[in-house]
Amino acid sequence: MELSPETDYYADAVSLDERVRAVEEVCRLYVPSRPLRILVNVRELEMRLSFYDQQTFGDFLASHPELSDARVQVLHNQNHNPNIVIEMSAFNGGYTLAQFNDTNDAED
Repeated sequence: MELSPETDYYADAVSLDERVRAVEEVCRLYVPSRPLRILVNVRELEMRLSFYDQQTFGDFLASHPELSDARVQVLHNQNHNPNIVIEMSAFNGGYTLAQFNDTNDAED
């Protein structure tokens, strides 16, 4: 999985390793003088990670140094958030993010 301006979302099933690599790729863009801004679109994501892997990824996000001051927006469908376990695990570890179901609201 490679991220680019044309690839702004997770689609289908994405493994834990692919998600970790995506975070690392985004964090390489980090400039210490300003907060990293990340919009994660999971509307097309098919969650196939085990409960344990979801918790592990949430813990990874919460402990990643480049993400400590990041401004993260997660875009999901109004009636379904496939990332809920990840987000709760990350939040419990001190990671803050905002959830949206409208692209314009998330980008604002």
